[in-house]
Amino acid sequence: MEVYIDDETVSELVSKAKFRQKQGRAEEAIELLERALEVQISVGGASSVAVQKLSDELCDILNGCALKHLQHDELDDAFQLLQKAEVLSATNSVAAAVTFNNLACYYRRKSKVRRALSYLEKALRIETRCRVAVNPAGTR
Repeated sequence: MEVYIDDETVSELVSKAKFRQKQGRAEEAIELLERALEVQISVGGASSVAVQKLSDELCDILNGCALKHLQHDELDDAFQLLQKAEVLSATNSVAAAVTFNNLACYYRRKSKVRRALSYLEKALRIETRCRVAVNPAGTR
């Protein structure tokens, strides 16, 4: 039996996620946004504007949460979040540049300098092409 969920439910999930994020409960916000994204894809298709917007929001939270894990030397947790962010950022150049910068930070912390450099070069190519600097001071 399929369950049909309307747009209001997606809005409720997003509202709850934003509230959790403001409370500093990013992991819960991520779970809620992932659920909202699943629902929105089933309702409107994977290429809808609403799906892109949710993907961008989720990607932003994933990157922020990953940086917190990096700061606390929780490298495996950070990497899992960054892998998800990398997938979600595929259609958003700015989000991809941020994610690549954060992946470079991860690989630098793992002492994989060449891999870190390759991600920094990817981020630089995007930023140069888009002519936008994505918070260069925020790179760790």
